[in-house]
Amino acid sequence: MKSYVPQKRRPLFGHQETSRTSFNHVSSRSNFESPQQIPKQQQSSVIVRGFIFDYCQNTSLHGMKYIAERNRRWYERVLWSLLCTIAASGTMYLSAISWQRFANSPTVSVIETTNFPISNIPFPSVTVCDANRVHWKKAMKFQERYLPGASNETIKTFHKFLKGMAQVEFGDFDLVGKYFSNNSFVNTPELAKVNVSQLMLAVMPKCKELMVLNDCWWRNEFRNCCDVFELQRTEYGYCYSFNSEVSEVSTGVRKWFDASAYYLRPPQYAIGVDGEEEFRPRRTNSYGAWGGLRFTLTTTDDSPPFPYIQPGIILIVNNPYNYPEDGRLIPAGQSVWVNIDSQVTYTVERVRKLRTEERECLYQDEGNNMNLGGYMFHNCISQCHLMYTIQYCNCVPYFFYSYLGNATSCDMAGYMCLANYNSVFNYQKPQENNAFFTDTIEGMKCACMPDCSFSKYTTATSMSPLVEGNGTEEEQSRNIFMEIHFENAAVVRYRTDISYSWLDLLVAFGSIAGLCLGFSLLSGAELFYYLTIGLYRHYRLIYQRRPPKHEHTLSNKKSFFVIEQHRNDIVRTGHGCPHYVVHGDSAGS
Repeated sequence: MKSYVPQKRRPLFGHQETSRTSFNHVSSRSNFESPQQIPKQQQSSVIVRGFIFDYCQNTSLHGMKYIAERNRRWYERVLWSLLCTIAASGTMYLSAISWQRFANSPTVSVIETTNFPISNIPFPSVTVCDANRVHWKKAMKFQERYLPGASNETIKTFHKFLKGMAQVEFGDFDLVGKYFSNNSFVNTPELAKVNVSQLMLAVMPKCKELMVLNDCWWRNEFRNCCDVFELQRTEYGYCYSFNSEVSEVSTGVRKWFDASAYYLRPPQYAIGVDGEEEFRPRRTNSYGAWGGLRFTLTTTDDSPPFPYIQPGIILIVNNPYNYPEDGRLIPAGQSVWVNIDSQVTYTVERVRKLRTEERECLYQDEGNNMNLGGYMFHNCISQCHLMYTIQYCNCVPYFFYSYLGNATSCDMAGYMCLANYNSVFNYQKPQENNAFFTDTIEGMKCACMPDCSFSKYTTATSMSPLVEGNGTEEEQSRNIFMEIHFENAAVVRYRTDISYSWLDLLVAFGSIAGLCLGFSLLSGAELFYYLTIGLYRHYRLIYQRRPPKHEHTLSNKKSFFVIEQHRNDIVRTGHGCPHYVVHGDSAGS
């Protein structure tokens, strides 16, 4: 049977020699050379280039096929290569931004509602402290009882100590030391036996002396002030507090019961002095005048002979679960109105799955500061202060809860030690290195993280001279009338949640890749296929020198092959570009 001769075409670049080829020479580099015919140093590059061209021609990614199409000019390939590179770079850049947002800001706080009812949050704790912590007449009675027959030097030392303790608070221990120049304090055996906690409790005003009884207005009724105000330790010393869950009474008799997750913390009830049970911490649904707590206090001028301490009180308004630590001085003879606003923040439960360093907060059940019933940031700060007093002087001031079994309460010599290190207790440094704070100065470093859920109370105080009430002008000048109430019927509630979950991050990556490259999960599966099965088949096809099944069609008696795949490569390498059409003989010719 007549055979067909390959039809020649005019070469594009000069005269080129042509030759016949066989089926066995259909391979990678030019479909005319097997790997054994290509120089060994070029085999890998030719195989990889053929694989990349094959992927670009068949991938679903946008723009890739225009790089490998045989009919494209070189400048078109360069243009599409540049565009694909820009798109890939944009994908990586935007994905990196999304990752940084996920890694650096895993949580976000948003306003959930601006109408959160005040009945759903505790009324704040109201703590009042006499500005004069030592009533001199009471101190003299204590002296007669516990220092009988003491020497004059001992009595003088005792009086100096009392003058300092009359206004001492945490960070002001130097008020004690200033009365003893050049370490002149002598801790005699009689003074060493004095229990300072017992002393300060004995010389403070009793509740019935400080409060005007039956004059406390709460929840639409007058109540005995000493039934609702309880003894309270603060950094100012012994005080009296209303609605505190860390008072001496509350920490001793409070009980817990199951509550829904609606509350920021399970409500409690305590057995009051009158034997009635009431939910704790107390709440109110009223706001404005007569909508909160009203009471009157009576101060005295029974201060130490020198220096004279102006009559007044220290007012502390804070969260009922916080240890009172920061107050404001209110002079006697004033009417005081305190408007309260609150911001409530709660953190959803799934944030707990994040590492503590990522969420940057602690839940209340993730700690227990000073055995006060759970972690609170302010309680952690107070515990840090306590630990530093133990570290430097190995004792606990009387106004801290001594929950450590091996720590003793400070005696007079202990307070002199605290006075010597007062500069340390006045300087709180950041936990991490900060160029604005020097490490050469001793100070406190408190590793306390914020609360995940909390109620923050802010106050706006207004005062005017007291003009109402019964009594003489002198008595009126020593009284203080106070009203503390919520300013509005609702407060703002914030919700802290995960800003970027893994699902959000995956969606962000997919959106960016889809926008820039048209990439999808199927594109990823396609790439995986080409890098595994496709690469294996490509390698096997080349080194077995077999043509792909899709490159020829078998008929009953005749085969027809078109060899054209890498014609452009051959032209660039100088092998000429004849177009071969090979007809195989039919069977039986």
